[in-house]
Amino acid sequence: MIFNVIYMKICVPMKSSMVHNHFGKAPEFMLLTVEERKVTSKEVVKNPGREKGAILELMPALGVTVTPALAMERARNLATMLLARFNVSAKVVS
Repeated sequence: MIFNVIYMKICVPMKSSMVHNHFGKAPEFMLLTVEERKVTSKEVVKNPGREKGAILELMPALGVTVTPALAMERARNLATMLLARFNVSAKVVS
């Protein structure tokens, strides 16, 4: 189960304070560092742009271990669930 790991860094696509429904088009990302099932840090980083490979290079550079990058509706649902699980408040862009 994903919540039993000791450390993970989750990247959630965001637009302002809302979960964005498209990973590549999100203007920013919220990075959550989770240790021992608790969020130890939150950080917002800007999307580096839509150039080919830009996001793929950014995620490992930031140490991201989890990205809810599935089909749009599933990604939004997973991101919302992860935020709720770790008590991080954010609205969902419809």
